Amino acid sequence: MQAASAADFMRHYNMTPEDYVAFTNLIQAAYQQVPNYIDCKSCNKTGKCSLCGDPNYASPDGFCNMCAGTGICQICNGSGHILMGYRDNPNMDLLLDRAASLLKYYEERANSKSVSGTEPQPNTEDIFNNLTQNLPANNSSSDDWLYTVGIIAACFIGYKLFK
Repeated sequence: MQAASAADFMRHYNMTPEDYVAFTNLIQAAYQQVPNYIDCKSCNKTGKCSLCGDPNYASPDGFCNMCAGTGICQICNGSGHILMGYRDNPNMDLLLDRAASLLKYYEERANSKSVSGTEPQPNTEDIFNNLTQNLPANNSSSDDWLYTVGIIAACFIGYKLFK
């Protein structure tokens, strides 16, 4: 969106810039691709070199030929996971539904203002807390980190698309 159309959009729905950013972030997060990882079979998800200490893989000076004595799995670089590509956001439908309900709320608020002449004062903090409280919890800390990176990337992509 151009800046003028974003301003018109905010004016039409009587949104603050913060509300508009929250709305666009929901849309962007829905279409953000997330990384797809598999577990490293070389180190059995530990991130440690599985060949250290094996005399068959030791050099004459005693260091492991695979990791050169660092103890870090060279296949996954110590993470325990291997990036296999990207996939669609599994929460896409949920995020789009929340964006639609947020837009519906602002549309109803804009329509009630035009009818009554006074604007109701919503508690936007409660609105956004209710929208985000039921997101599915990720099972691992790496998924939390990836989700955070995905949101940041979605914001950047949205900024580039809508500026």
